[in-house]
Amino acid sequence: MRTRSLSDLLASLLAASLLTTAAVALQAADLSKPGRRILAADDSTRRLAIIAPDGSFEWEIPVTAIHDAHVLPNGHVLLQQGW
Repeated sequence: MRTRSLSDLLASLLAASLLTTAAVALQAADLSKPGRRILAADDSTRRLAIIAPDGSFEWEIPVTAIHDAHVLPNGHVLLQQGW
């Protein structure tokens, strides 16, 4: 029988906790309301994009190292590119 390390046990507990939290959030979501736009960065494709509720790309820009990004109240995107 394999003995689990403390870090393995903590990682398993954290994963279970995150899954439970996600399930509760999905159950609490009001699915009658329209979806939200998401600002997402992907290091593997080196791009920052705004994704519409239907999954289409509303806007995107190529990026290198990105540390922080925000959609401002006026709709502009503020980002730090590079370190």
